[in-house]
Amino acid sequence: MIAHYEDTKRNTFFCQLINLKQKGSMMEHIEDFQKLNIRVKYISKEHRIDVFIGTLKDNIQHEVHLWEPNSMEKALSIQASASYGFFCWVPIILVITPLLL
Repeated sequence: MIAHYEDTKRNTFFCQLINLKQKGSMMEHIEDFQKLNIRVKYISKEHRIDVFIGTLKDNIQHEVHLWEPNSMEKALSIQASASYGFFCWVPIILVITPLLL
């Protein structure tokens, strides 16, 4: 019975993760995604990136897919850049600068 409960609990977090959709700001979404992401242990790195991209707003999903990120850090950085409408990122470290006119 305990094993069944654990499987159900894990599956619930997985279902919540794959059904998550970005509704608010980029930072709110990353926080929501990370809360569920840390509870789901059995997803491969590549699948986790695809799941993250699938949770983004439609217009941002497309832009992130174009860059074909190979890590969560790159996916997060590209998502942030797409959310702000410009790209300025260094791998692993997110750098956001104001647009220069």
